Amino acid sequence: MRICIYGAGAVGGHIAVRLMLGGTPVSVIARGAHLEAIRERGLTLLRGERSDVVRPACTDDPETLGPQDLVVVATKTTSLPAVARGLPCLLDAHTLVVLAQNGIPWWFADGASPPVSQALVTRVDPDGAVRRAIPLDRTVAGVVYSGNEVIQPGVIRSSTPHRNRLLLGVPRGTAGSHLQEFAGRLSRSGYEATITPAIREEIWSKLVSVVAVSCVAALTGMNSLEICSDPGGRSVAAAMMRDVQRIGQALGLTAHFDINARLDPARNHPHRPSLLQDMEAGRPLELNSGILAVQAVARALGVDTPALDVVAALVAARASRRGRGLAPESEGSHFRFVE
Repeated sequence: MRICIYGAGAVGGHIAVRLMLGGTPVSVIARGAHLEAIRERGLTLLRGERSDVVRPACTDDPETLGPQDLVVVATKTTSLPAVARGLPCLLDAHTLVVLAQNGIPWWFADGASPPVSQALVTRVDPDGAVRRAIPLDRTVAGVVYSGNEVIQPGVIRSSTPHRNRLLLGVPRGTAGSHLQEFAGRLSRSGYEATITPAIREEIWSKLVSVVAVSCVAALTGMNSLEICSDPGGRSVAAAMMRDVQRIGQALGLTAHFDINARLDPARNHPHRPSLLQDMEAGRPLELNSGILAVQAVARALGVDTPALDVVAALVAARASRRGRGLAPESEGSHFRFVE
């Protein structure tokens, strides 16, 4: 099975290492110092006291790899326009594209009311480039539960060494043999992969937590465990989660969970959410596919989100002030607080 990891960073790199340790060869697309380190020293995954090094085929030019059976896109959503330009050469008539990313995907607009659809498209795929590049009937959504960080070029550290899970689902049609084979290979490597028929609910279920905890982390510098252990941080995150949960209910998504249980310190880890990592590193922030997309959907539905609105304004203001916008090519107006 020909598998390419498009974006071998924290999440994609971890998946690549696990697959290769399980005997599945993969190729990876990376760039800059991270790519050079992988070429020179291999790709390293640190899990507690364990250190594993693999040497995947690696490149920054997708055209050198040719068509694949399955491509895992594990870049940040801010990089999707660039991925859309590089992806076609990896696809043939049967290639599956697994999107292992946070946030609301562009295809979520399908079947939604016109106001919701327009709100989402404006935020996540304004020029339609991603939709044109990735055929919907070969798109696979991935919901990742795995804490990771690139601590230096070529080296990934897992903050959840014994809890790594990937939920997979197709927005249209049914899961085929390629997806089942991929899920089996990844699961056998020790990284749990499950195919679910309720992928929309799973995306929103994670979004409830990710939007709240990651934004509080970006504003305070606290990791997930610190937020859940701090009365103030926990209170703000809980209020945001209730807002996002109400939006999901208005969309007809039936995911149910206990917010207090999700914020229980005993169930959390000292993971630094990717939004905090990106804020501190000066990288583009996943706001348009995250909190700003959620807020735009709320406006289209007429759902009040008082806690979400305050935090969205603060995160966007901090990002703009520090010059850490969305994608480098994005317009500053994308940061406007939605009135």
